[in-house]
Amino acid sequence: MFLMIMFVVNGFIFDGAVMAVRGLISGTAYSGTPLTQEGYIFYPIMILLWSVANFLVFKHGLRWMRLEIFTQQRIVIRLNRITRQVHVNRPTYAGGIATFPWDATVPEMTGSDPGARRGDGSLMMMWMSQGSGAGFDEFCKVGGNLDDRGKAEALWEYIRRYMEEGPDAVPQPKRLRATFPWPWDSVRSTLSFLLPSWRNGDKGLVLTLALLLSPLLLLHSLCHWISLLLCWPTWWPRIIRRAGLPGAPVPALTVAEDGPEIARKLRASVIKLADPSP
Repeated sequence: MFLMIMFVVNGFIFDGAVMAVRGLISGTAYSGTPLTQEGYIFYPIMILLWSVANFLVFKHGLRWMRLEIFTQQRIVIRLNRITRQVHVNRPTYAGGIATFPWDATVPEMTGSDPGARRGDGSLMMMWMSQGSGAGFDEFCKVGGNLDDRGKAEALWEYIRRYMEEGPDAVPQPKRLRATFPWPWDSVRSTLSFLLPSWRNGDKGLVLTLALLLSPLLLLHSLCHWISLLLCWPTWWPRIIRRAGLPGAPVPALTVAEDGPEIARKLRASVIKLADPSP
């Protein structure tokens, strides 16, 4: 919606700038009368304002807009049991695709006590520089918001058993997340902040807030869904898609020197712990 408003406003200003250029060339104002001295001052100012505004938006604002639109829909993790590697797929401007050894993966589970179902559970997979050899620390949240710490631990155990023991050691998933962004997914995401209070028994408060904020929640859900429609699904390169097949090459592990500028910045920001003993 912000972009639509910007497009309309920019269109009006652009139309005025075009008419200003024509007026300066022909020497006539919008009304067809000869251009006055004030017009020769006002028209260049209008053209300059349009040029500066567009330059600032595309130079400094576009990178913030593409955090929500015109980027990939999700950050996806790919686990390869054969090559014992973990691939993290991020947009190019956020570091790109990174490959880490499974044996260097460190889990971190957070959330309320198992069984609390407060919706504050999370699973983090981390790769420390000293273990992965990448030259920088990396982490990624897996599975979105979970019910509690118990669900985070169960998700990690599912991943660990799959990687260590094989697909026969874990049950088949009951359902897979759809790749197409359906509208109800955006509604669920918008209402997620009310889930802990609902599960704690404050149903009256939740219903009252949802009713009072319903126009804003509906608008947020709509904009969230539109932003997902303007993004594209995650894409994996051929070498990662074929990794583990007979005769297929094994993807190289990621190191800081391989990546773009952001990887070098990550490497530079790593705190090196030195042994204080002589």
